[in-house]
Amino acid sequence: MIIDLAAILLECYINGKVYLHDLDQYIKTSRFIRITATIEEHIAMNRALADFSQHPLRYDLHEFVDDEDMQKMSILVESLRKELYEAVKES
Repeated sequence: MIIDLAAILLECYINGKVYLHDLDQYIKTSRFIRITATIEEHIAMNRALADFSQHPLRYDLHEFVDDEDMQKMSILVESLRKELYEAVKES
C-alpha cells in the first residue's frame, strides 16, 4: 500500500535506512534497505497521499473499513504526508 511505502520512505529520509527486522519480526539478520525517490516520484506520492486524505471514502479499501475508521486513517495519512514533505522541502 502506498501509505506503507511513504512511511518507509520517511524512515529512510530521517535515518538513512530501515532495518528489515523492524518490518518483519521473523527476519533475524541485521539487513536493511534504503529507498530513494526522484522529484517526480515525490510529487506523485504527495498527490496520492493528499488525495486519499481528502477523499478516503472513494478508495476500494472503504469496502472493508467503516466510515469512521477511514476518516481516522485519512488523518494519519495527512500527518504522514506533511511530515514527509515538510522534511523533503527542508533538504
